[in-house]
Amino acid sequence: MQQKKDVPLAFPETPEPYAAVTPDLNTRKSLYQWTYDVESLKGVPLAKEVPESDKPTLAWYKLLVPVVMDILENAFAVLETSAYPKEELQELKSDLKKFGADLQNLVSDIKNGNLIRGGFEFFKNASDLKELDEKLKEVIAYLKSEVEGNSSLAQYRALFQTIELPKVADLICSDQAFAELRVAGPNPMLIQQVKQLPNKLPLKDKDVAHLLAKGDSLKAALSDKRVFVCDYHELIQLEENTGEFLGHPKFLFAPIVAFVLNPKRTQLKPIAILVDQTQNNAPIVIPKKGKNTDYRWELAKSIANYADGNYHELFAHLSRTHLVEEAFTVATHRTLNENHPIYQLLVPHFEGTLSINNSAATSLIAEGGAIDHIFAGTIQASQNATIQDRLSFDFAKSMLHQDLKARGLDQVTVLPYYPYRDDATKVWQVIENWVTDYVNVYYGTDNEVKQDAELTSWTKEVSEQGKIKGLPAINGKNALVEVLTMVIFTASAQHAAVNFPQRSLMSYAPVITGAVWGKIVKDEVTEQDWVDAMPPLILAFQQQTLLHLLGSVYYRPLGDYKQNVFPYRTWFTDPKITDGPLPKFQSQLEALEKEITGDILARDRKYKTLLSYTYLLPSNIPSSVNI
Repeated sequence: MQQKKDVPLAFPETPEPYAAVTPDLNTRKSLYQWTYDVESLKGVPLAKEVPESDKPTLAWYKLLVPVVMDILENAFAVLETSAYPKEELQELKSDLKKFGADLQNLVSDIKNGNLIRGGFEFFKNASDLKELDEKLKEVIAYLKSEVEGNSSLAQYRALFQTIELPKVADLICSDQAFAELRVAGPNPMLIQQVKQLPNKLPLKDKDVAHLLAKGDSLKAALSDKRVFVCDYHELIQLEENTGEFLGHPKFLFAPIVAFVLNPKRTQLKPIAILVDQTQNNAPIVIPKKGKNTDYRWELAKSIANYADGNYHELFAHLSRTHLVEEAFTVATHRTLNENHPIYQLLVPHFEGTLSINNSAATSLIAEGGAIDHIFAGTIQASQNATIQDRLSFDFAKSMLHQDLKARGLDQVTVLPYYPYRDDATKVWQVIENWVTDYVNVYYGTDNEVKQDAELTSWTKEVSEQGKIKGLPAINGKNALVEVLTMVIFTASAQHAAVNFPQRSLMSYAPVITGAVWGKIVKDEVTEQDWVDAMPPLILAFQQQTLLHLLGSVYYRPLGDYKQNVFPYRTWFTDPKITDGPLPKFQSQLEALEKEITGDILARDRKYKTLLSYTYLLPSNIPSSVNI
């Protein structure tokens, strides 16, 4: 490897004890220790503790707190429509107003230079924030008392008083929107093109003729690569271990959903749903012909959407972004010196990851947490499913181009409207260009890569202690670029793709949630039967507050490399990077922003889309998994 001492990569000095990094590798090894014994994720490699320098910055909190205040304001407005005691409600509002004033004073102090670190103690110790948290728990406890009784769609919509109701709420019965969720929703990584229908879904032309274009047939569609399937077989383990909430049983099914693309390849349409593939006589629901709402079909779609909610949150989101990046975070800090170029490249993409993952492991997926309440499986079953998925994750097979090819969707001609694929591919390429330029600065030949002892130690640590399967042998520059591109893409774009739809598509629980509240799809299903399968209002409220929060914090966009210490100086100091590759990367991101913006307008117009896909605009992609 080329000598780095000529152009040192070390950071400028930063005030102790909050240095941006810990220079000494042995010290960092003591700070970044592996553990496999976190109660909620036994066997998953995690950081034993979150070092101080990995905790959120004030800049992050400044983005978070206004969102929390919006959620609380909405909660108070919801309570105003209920029988909640009016005097206590006024106290809640007074607390919110006081907290807002305290926050404003803090912001003023920062602007005046009175706080160097960034106000951590305010957020760690502020009695106002803790009191508001307790008040919100009181709200939830109050709403729990109203879990009994039938709900209505109007009541779910009424949970959005001051927070904007997601557009998808108005599309809950739309087959087009249901299909778009598979290619432009929170989990666009499951749909696959098939050469034949699964044996468990034996459809015949006469069954679906009324759904196909004139002159079309299933045989022709299969031959023309126009049949697609979402198979939720991985959820069988959850279906067999469901829990309850306040004495009410929860259910989940592992459906198979079939779609057909019309001969012009402009419209994807759902044609059948096998509700539960674990039962030999499980119903296959096909939409009826006619204009009247078919609530049996609506219930089947809800069952599929709720299965997708589980697959998304436990696998596509938590396991394959958060927990995968944790392994790379810990391994990088334990094996690479601070002036190593790969350390310098990767560490900004890990900012906040250990902290947010610690919160997820200790609260979100813990007993009594949101997943325990909202999702169908017992908390042990949800934990075990996540653990199994993380430990079976294959790094190479999960690379974007490999995954798309495996699902038969790498060619635009097969499924023209697939915005996740199109936007993700472009973002991947720009990241790959940046990583290639960066690697070429520090490595002249493939042999220099192979002889880099620290890099060898890094790959061994990731594979063995980090339990990342399928990590390709880094035997040259191209292999190194591919691996680094995947790590950065997963931390940034892939996480953005699965995280930010939580607010716009998943905060309205009737469309996507974690459990089915009724076990049988009857021959005749009424509107109330369908609504009764939706979650209790308290869980819809809890889901709304959580996912609105998680989908609203956009911190440090891709390409913005800064230290995580106030006043957040520039991260890179080597002129070979700052005078060439970095501005080139930032320029390409700006150009891509314009290109994808144009693509969005064009495809929305061409395909008359209902759900515009904007999650992979570069400006909407944070650099790291920090929320």
